[in-house]
Amino acid sequence: MSDKVDFVEGAHGPAILEGPLTALSWLTILPIRGATAFDRITGARVISSVPVVGMVYGVLAALVAWLGIALGASPLLIGVLAVTAMELFGRFMHLDGLGDVADALGSYGSPAKAREVLADPHIGLIGAASGLLSLLAQVAAIGSIATLAPDHLPVALLAIAAGPAIGRLGVLFVCHQSRAPMKPTGFAAQMIGTIPTSRIVVWIASYAVVLLIALPFAPGIALACWIALACTCISAWLFSRHCDRRFEGLNGDCCGFVIHLCTTIALVVLALSL
Repeated sequence: MSDKVDFVEGAHGPAILEGPLTALSWLTILPIRGATAFDRITGARVISSVPVVGMVYGVLAALVAWLGIALGASPLLIGVLAVTAMELFGRFMHLDGLGDVADALGSYGSPAKAREVLADPHIGLIGAASGLLSLLAQVAAIGSIATLAPDHLPVALLAIAAGPAIGRLGVLFVCHQSRAPMKPTGFAAQMIGTIPTSRIVVWIASYAVVLLIALPFAPGIALACWIALACTCISAWLFSRHCDRRFEGLNGDCCGFVIHLCTTIALVVLALSL
């Protein structure tokens, strides 16, 4: 996510369409036409729709995994292919945010120094290592889940799809109304601080209702998703709070940082819980 896009006046369409379509146009390679106005209304609608985008990522990962399973690929290869598909689908955007924020957090300097490192387009050792290890964790987690396929194919595919969907909830905490953008202008200023607590509660409650409905039919996957959901929300709150304190404000890279780490955490927890 970039801070180079500034506010643009314009008319807004229906929120139920503008939010998801703009989120897909921003966060994926899909050739979808999004909003023409760029302001905090747009930002709030997009961030509120990011979990929907996460579901699309989850379906993509599950489809790639299913294809790998059908072709007899090894769990390792299935994990590599699924993660590669997700990263290509999102132009490695969130991985870029992870690297930038990891370098800045590792600088141990003042907030001004940390923001200077954050703005540096070059990636450092900490950022590169963070990206590599997080990708390896995702590959290993999906590979581990894929080993369930011979006996429990639907469970394996649902778990793989659930990881990105649950992980995307993390960005809601970064953009909570208690957070402030680093700058009053730019892309991040359209998103950070726009999400009320009620919207986070609605999304968590929606996931909880689905899991409660699924509990009698698939208790194993439902409980695993419950644990992943709890770990993701707690992690997202801690990550966003820490970044806000270290940088004295948040930007688009912080959104990518939390999305990528929360997706990794969700997948790892699902792999360990099944």
